[in-house]
Amino acid sequence: MDNTDIFDSVVMGEEIFQQKGYEEGVLQGEQNGYNDGFQLGLQQGKQIGAELGFYQGFAEMWLESAEDTGIRTTQVLSSLVEMIKEFPTNEPENQSLQDRLGKIRAKFKQATALLHINVGTSKEDKGLSF
Repeated sequence: MDNTDIFDSVVMGEEIFQQKGYEEGVLQGEQNGYNDGFQLGLQQGKQIGAELGFYQGFAEMWLESAEDTGIRTTQVLSSLVEMIKEFPTNEPENQSLQDRLGKIRAKFKQATALLHINVGTSKEDKGLSF
């Protein structure tokens, strides 16, 4: 048996184990990243869904109960409901989600200003928090 063969197997063994460890680490990292991303997406999806549900219920309640809110207020509330209904809930990779959500939030603020009411939606308020 030649001494160079012994050293070659030791050196190659280390490289083989290093490559195998690297590949297993990449696979484990991908799986952990997927799981973490899924949990984060689920949590944020629930929060956005609750927020949109609150806005829609708020707008529909005011549309049904307040007959004398004025044409402008009625238009804003109706627009808010339509914007929420058109929100792409089944397209999580849609690039316009954040933009649309921002427009819905702005429309909600406009509606509350026209109605002259203060709805606490910040974390400092004791009401709902988003």
